[in-house]
Amino acid sequence: MAYPVALPERKHIKGWRDARGETPGMANMIVRIVRALLSYAVDNDYRPDNPAKRIKPFKLGEHRTRSALHTPRDGRAAPCSVVPTCSRATLANDASIERA
Repeated sequence: MAYPVALPERKHIKGWRDARGETPGMANMIVRIVRALLSYAVDNDYRPDNPAKRIKPFKLGEHRTRSALHTPRDGRAAPCSVVPTCSRATLANDASIERA
């Protein structure tokens, strides 16, 4: 019996990646997910090889991480208007943050 997971070839996975070339982060995520799925398939004898194993991700270039966006240069905690996960009550109780 042929399993659907046994059908994708390297050219198919590269095509899926290349179709998302305008958003390299999403293209790389697709390759990582397919690679993980096919690794599971190989480990469980659904297919003999993983064609996504050697597909290289797109280069993302320079980007800022989430923590870099929310941490001021002086290293103090960012105010709630910048970090949506804290509450105004937390800000009111935090004496280390200078009030404007």
